[in-house]
Amino acid sequence: METLQSLKAAMQEFYKNKRLDTDYSVYGNGEAVAVKSRREWFRGKVIDTDPDKEEVEVLYIDFGNTEWVSEHDIRHLELQFIHLPPQAVECSLNRLVPRLPVATWPDAASARFLSLVEGKTLVAYVVKSIWRH
Repeated sequence: METLQSLKAAMQEFYKNKRLDTDYSVYGNGEAVAVKSRREWFRGKVIDTDPDKEEVEVLYIDFGNTEWVSEHDIRHLELQFIHLPPQAVECSLNRLVPRLPVATWPDAASARFLSLVEGKTLVAYVVKSIWRH
């Protein structure tokens, strides 16, 4: 059974010598891509583009974070790296929302939550599933 670690190792080996074509590709929203960040390759999904800056915003599908990266650090994701389902799962805490009129959590609350869960294995009880595309 393939793990995220074995998939990442295979991606490092495959993409380390894969050069960018001189004909730059235009990446579309929702496209699966390989993204080079901090000298490593990751799986990503295009969520926005800025042609003027030659940058692409990607969602790292195995970790859940987003980042703007140069078009030069993106390659088409080869089929051999698609079969493992995305490892990041969007979720929220049941019946827990910020106080009105604020629509987002204050930085202090987000930092506190992160300090409680970062680096820990969490077990979740799924109350409701909402599929978003």
